[in-house]
Amino acid sequence: MSASRKYWIGQTITGFVLAVIFGVLIVAHEPLTAYIAAAATCGLIGVVGVIRLATMKG
Repeated sequence: MSASRKYWIGQTITGFVLAVIFGVLIVAHEPLTAYIAAAATCGLIGVVGVIRLATMKG
């Protein structure tokens, strides 16, 4: 497995894990805007990682 592929797998997993963590924080706490923005950003990182892995050759 190439280093680039390992990097994107790590980015994808990290993005989704952080999105879940921020999602839990959204439910548990009140200043919602910051947590929603963070969860959306992390989710986007995860989605970009999935797309990158799907289009990567090798």
